[in-house]
Amino acid sequence: MRYPCIAVTGSAIVYVLCSGATVWAQEATLLHEGTQVVRDIQPGETHAYLVRLEAAQFASATIEARTGTVRAAAFDPEGTRIRRFGAGPDGKTRPVLAAETSGEYRLEVTVPEDAAAATYAITLDDTVTVDDQAAWQTEEPFVSPRLKALVDRLAQGDASALEQFWDDVGREGTPIVEPFLDSDQHQLVTFVWRAVGPTRNVLVEWFPFSGASPRDYLMAHVPDTDLWYKTRRIRRGARFLYKLAPNVFQFAPPSPTAPYYRGASAVADPLNPTRVPADASKYEAQSVAELPGAPPHAWSGERSDVPRGHTESREFTSSILKNERTIEIYTPPDYSTDGDPYPVLIVFDQDLYTTGARVPTPTILDNLIADRRIGPMMAVLVGNASGQRGAELPCNVKFADFLRTELMPWVRRSYHATAEAAQTYAAGSSFGGLAATCAAMFHPQLVGNVISQSGSYAWEPRVSAQRDPNFEPVAPATGNWVAREFASRPKLPIRFWLDAGLFEVDLRRGQGGILLPNRHFRDVLLAKGYEVHYEEFTGGHDYLSWRGTLADGLIALAGFAP
Repeated sequence: MRYPCIAVTGSAIVYVLCSGATVWAQEATLLHEGTQVVRDIQPGETHAYLVRLEAAQFASATIEARTGTVRAAAFDPEGTRIRRFGAGPDGKTRPVLAAETSGEYRLEVTVPEDAAAATYAITLDDTVTVDDQAAWQTEEPFVSPRLKALVDRLAQGDASALEQFWDDVGREGTPIVEPFLDSDQHQLVTFVWRAVGPTRNVLVEWFPFSGASPRDYLMAHVPDTDLWYKTRRIRRGARFLYKLAPNVFQFAPPSPTAPYYRGASAVADPLNPTRVPADASKYEAQSVAELPGAPPHAWSGERSDVPRGHTESREFTSSILKNERTIEIYTPPDYSTDGDPYPVLIVFDQDLYTTGARVPTPTILDNLIADRRIGPMMAVLVGNASGQRGAELPCNVKFADFLRTELMPWVRRSYHATAEAAQTYAAGSSFGGLAATCAAMFHPQLVGNVISQSGSYAWEPRVSAQRDPNFEPVAPATGNWVAREFASRPKLPIRFWLDAGLFEVDLRRGQGGILLPNRHFRDVLLAKGYEVHYEEFTGGHDYLSWRGTLADGLIALAGFAP
């Protein structure tokens, strides 16, 4: 039941008025459905709110920043952070809590220390119990031999079969991988979930497939057991990320009056020991599936016998872009200012391509140089200015000008770096691959080699670059603007490495996606006479594959001749 409530602030205490009653709220305010609390918050402060939930219950809230900017995070009864929440296009943050166990869940509202004071309103909008959730299941089109054998044993009255199954998969890890008929192209992959409380359904969250057709990724339930499972036929050698979500409440996109609970309960697979980030909680991590036959990533791991290069970070201010960003410089082992200048690799999304990150570029360079697959080279890892990635990386002319007239001249003044385009490589993934391509297209005298990892070539500008050099990405119109530009321009002195994943498809039949636009761009370049090295991997739009294909691209474009 909803109770009309509103709150007013007075010094450090909040007075919540509910139908004439006054509720005092200090360090942690207990929220009730329909309650609204309005508060001022100072930089560095944290306000805590409690929501009491039963197992398998959901709750949705709204946090509206009326002035300034606030951040939100949710925690389970043990104090483990579930996830952080960002504001939507309307400036509102809409946290959704999914209770795995009964207890008090906590919402925290904060303001960064370097931000301004803010005023916000928080409301507990709605709660949903497990009885309101649909008992969704689907028929299994594929049959796991291992699951069939277990069901047969249970049907024969073998009471120990189920516990033995859980012991075995706990020791071996999941998902379960089995042969598919006589095929050497596909394997049967079975995801399993052990229910620990009321469970009406379980969804395998695997982008983009479960998003486009969620009912095909709902698990089946073995009656009278705690076992839920889903078996799919998947290409051999696949690498991908997934999560498991029990008690999914709603599949349809949200309406103004219907909270959206899908994904709120998703966690890393408890029986899969491999997850990323490795040190994240089960709520914020994703599980890694790596099927037999996946190509090894021989150069992405640190090796004790390999000399390491040196990295240093600088804060770089751009007068063209009028912002600041982190720049990390890698110099190879035995770096010297004598001799020929070093080739340079420019990489975007510095925080994801630094040492120990998702694509550890310095480590990859150390290993490739030590194995004599490439010669010594420098790297310039370009960070993103705060909140500007989506505006700068997708073919922004001003960003390309920043690279040519500000950043790289500074690099050449400060380090023994080449000025030759033929010895300069630009690399990145997604929008970063697009940025590398457009930097070379706009300034071929700066960049002569492009390593594009799952480049976002379906991107379309809002207006032409000639009319507005700051255009921003929008949904694809005719698609493949960059391919059209290369088709219409004279051939440039640029060499390309392109890669894309077989799972990077647009299942909604639009003109987006990654795979098909990359194939189209490859064909356009080949028709124009460009040197193109192209690879498709069995994976999705994530760093599991890019940490391998970066090395492949460097070997193809900068490697020694065989």
